[in-house]
Amino acid sequence: MEYIQPNTEDFPDSYFENSLALYNGIEQNLQYPTIFWGKEKEAENVDEYRLYRAFNESETPPDDNDFYLINSDKTNKFYFKDIALTRPGEQLAITHYKVKSFSNGNYVDETNSMFFFDAGIDWINALYLTEIDNHPHLAWGPHPTFSPITGYKIYRAMSANPVNPLSLNYTIIGTTTDDEFEYTDVEVFVDGQNPVYVYYYVKAYYTNGKSFNYSSRTNFVDIEGAWWPWKQGIKQEMKEVHEFKLAQNFPNQFNPSTEITYIIPKENHVQLKVYDTFGREVAVLVKERQNVGTHTVNFNGEKLASGVYIYEMVTGEFRYIRKMLLVK
Repeated sequence: MEYIQPNTEDFPDSYFENSLALYNGIEQNLQYPTIFWGKEKEAENVDEYRLYRAFNESETPPDDNDFYLINSDKTNKFYFKDIALTRPGEQLAITHYKVKSFSNGNYVDETNSMFFFDAGIDWINALYLTEIDNHPHLAWGPHPTFSPITGYKIYRAMSANPVNPLSLNYTIIGTTTDDEFEYTDVEVFVDGQNPVYVYYYVKAYYTNGKSFNYSSRTNFVDIEGAWWPWKQGIKQEMKEVHEFKLAQNFPNQFNPSTEITYIIPKENHVQLKVYDTFGREVAVLVKERQNVGTHTVNFNGEKLASGVYIYEMVTGEFRYIRKMLLVK
């Protein structure tokens, strides 16, 4: 199917909320979705549109927490070709999309959601890189053939000059669980100071606690940025606090302890708890009123068994859940 990019200037003022549309693009006999949306006209100073993706087995849109960021549009293109998703494909699922508008990093509005039938991730094209809050943000999807999956490992290498990514030595900088497909590298700032070239790829893995099996890697992605130590990076990132955030614990996977960082934009009562996968409470890390800013707490799993644990942050107006992996 051929498609024509719509002229977003012709959309009515209220069009953004219902503007999301999907079209089939065709390359090399594979179909992939191209997502279009309209311009936000009801709010001033909108300078960014963020595209989110989620997977499930029905046409009903998933919960907002199940959507993850795959692209940031700051140039008013108003469309994105999701070439990581192909039809026909392995591990067929229903893929949902929606777009949110932002002004100076603050949420403004969001579109309707749309879905794409019976497509699978093309693993060699699965990895995307975009910039969020001045950091590289990586996004991918479920591995189509590697099974079972414990989670995903993120690899990084750096070079003073552009090089063939195959020539570099990579280290693991993070781990996600089997249903988390995004990672923000808060150690790297995309600000042009002392620039280095940063390269990434992702692998799926499985562990029984004693040994590890790994999938093939994704495609490489790269960005020019400046590297800073992790804790300094967190402080730098949070100088201006505009919204509630709960960061991925670091390190993840961990043994026996890890740090959890979160942000509150105004004085609020904060509760941060850890649960096992059966919903049983295993730790209360925070339960008090706290001031505006960035906060970091330590979680020690020395007395716990290996496995996935869930940490939940609740304030008067915000609730967010993330997963972490304890491996002994």
